[in-house]
Amino acid sequence: MKEYYSSLKAIPLLKGESNYEEWYRQIRRQLKLYNLLPIIQGTAAEPPSQTDEYRDWRHKQITGLKVIKGAISESVRDRLAILGKPRDSIKDLLNLI
Repeated sequence: MKEYYSSLKAIPLLKGESNYEEWYRQIRRQLKLYNLLPIIQGTAAEPPSQTDEYRDWRHKQITGLKVIKGAISESVRDRLAILGKPRDSIKDLLNLI
């Protein structure tokens, strides 16, 4: 029986600039695993609503947001909340961070 090992490390909580580079590398790897890089790179445009493509695209957005928000510290979340900007897209949230 073949064994498979993941090369993904646990995503460290983003605490600020001090660990941003490592955090960002791990987030990108996780998003790549979920096939979400086209969304954050801006190459996957939002499809028309009320279509299967839109539902798939929206599911990917929610998945990516959950991954990112689960990997940021409370202090970073508080700082983002102060900005008060909408963060309902993966790309927007990453740009904001």
